[in-house]
Amino acid sequence: MNQDKEIQALLNLIDDPDTEVYHTISSKLLSYGKGIIPQLEILWETSTDELVQARIENMMHKMQFDNAYTSLESWKTQKSYNILEGALAVAGYKFREIDTGMILQTVNKIKHSIWLELNNYLTPLEQTSIINKMLYGYYKFGTDENLKKDDNLYFINKTLENCKGNALSLGILYLHLCDLLDIP
Repeated sequence: MNQDKEIQALLNLIDDPDTEVYHTISSKLLSYGKGIIPQLEILWETSTDELVQARIENMMHKMQFDNAYTSLESWKTQKSYNILEGALAVAGYKFREIDTGMILQTVNKIKHSIWLELNNYLTPLEQTSIINKMLYGYYKFGTDENLKKDDNLYFINKTLENCKGNALSLGILYLHLCDLLDIP
């Protein structure tokens, strides 16, 4: 039996009322990894059964969590920590189709703008002042009091997209930029 037929057969059995059968089917589907998500999404959209939709959502959340966990574990074992990679791994849990290339490009653009303003004769206080001027003045990064409870403010991709964040996401961006520019 080829893989597509096996996946289709498993998807057809996802509504089985026996929980033991469901757990066997679920673990087999989860073993296929992220590549099966598009098929799960199609089944979720076409199904009217709430049980099937709930089971699919649980499997997709489990896959996303496992992927984020694996990414964080590999990030943790690296010899040199890149805080942006850790933040992207966390953001990958909520935003499955995160565009890391675009995020890195945006960060490098900001880094380049700051680098153009720096020189070797500036004190650390003057360097910090330039970073603040560029991030909060030129690029208009900041917080929004109306969005204080917004969970998206914790994710680096949304912070870069909206130029709004909270202390954690803005701190990650700030720390990463200082690390890229060799500023203590």
